[in-house]
Amino acid sequence: MPNKSHICHRMLPQKINPIFKQIKPGVTKLIWPRPLRNVFIAKKRDDDKVLSASRIFLKHVHENYNVNIMSSPYTHKELGLPFITPIENHSNIDLVVALGGDGTILRANKLFQIRPPPILSISLGTLGFLLPFSFDQAQQAFKDVYESNAYVTRRSRLLVQTPKRFLRAINEVTIHRNGSPHLSQLNISVDGQYLTTTIADGVAISTPTGSTAYALSAGGPIVHPGLEGILVVPICPRSLSFRPLLVPSATALTISVDKGSRGELGVSIDGGEIELLQKEQSVSIHADLSLSESVYCVSRGSETADWVSHVNGLLGFNSMFGQLHNRST
Repeated sequence: MPNKSHICHRMLPQKINPIFKQIKPGVTKLIWPRPLRNVFIAKKRDDDKVLSASRIFLKHVHENYNVNIMSSPYTHKELGLPFITPIENHSNIDLVVALGGDGTILRANKLFQIRPPPILSISLGTLGFLLPFSFDQAQQAFKDVYESNAYVTRRSRLLVQTPKRFLRAINEVTIHRNGSPHLSQLNISVDGQYLTTTIADGVAISTPTGSTAYALSAGGPIVHPGLEGILVVPICPRSLSFRPLLVPSATALTISVDKGSRGELGVSIDGGEIELLQKEQSVSIHADLSLSESVYCVSRGSETADWVSHVNGLLGFNSMFGQLHNRST
């Protein structure tokens, strides 16, 4: 067998497609038809706490499981562990382990735009709405995944077509005034039917997963991840009558820059780099309804149990002043 530290993409075993078996509504088990072999590590960058914890966890995995551990070249350099292989081709990955915060998962999502592998997320960042496991639970969580004894929550993505690119978003796409002193002027169409022109800082188009991110800060509702739909949330609209909308997941949305809008606008996908939009340019958005293109995140059991725990523990839902609900463990 080749030395793991010198494995290249061509030498990796072929990707294993896991089975997602629904035990009952809201409870889906992750099952490997044969033992997983290729694990990709995504970690929060330039953070000493995350770096130290990641090294401890990865040494444990290397010593106890017959798997190939890979990372991006930058993460490989940061970790400095000889048994990790830097790669740029991600087509053979069976499992992603994300160590950090929600932003780490968003960055990992960009690497796996086509048929993403399941993601096991370990909370080591400042916010962990998508990360159900603490570092103390990381080793047991990996064991459960490896032994096909873990559960997953399915998270749908948005297909986003801008003038320059085509990407899938797990949280949201935002069209905004991009630092201009002038409000944006955006035309919104639903399934080809003109809906409205909004004058606002911008608009956020969100998945149910993204409902607890930027869309929530903009006044949108909290949506259960099991609900199929797309959120349309105005960002600081001039009109008091433009309220957030929830449309069916099969809806096709088009957001175009009105010819009367002043200044260049920006479009950002999952908080990533900004692409500039000119007058009368548009962004097309619809939900990806394919099960194989959804992101399956390892959970502690029921998707509702995790969701309730996070809504209470992280957001302090309906808490009294100075009090938070206890987060279940």
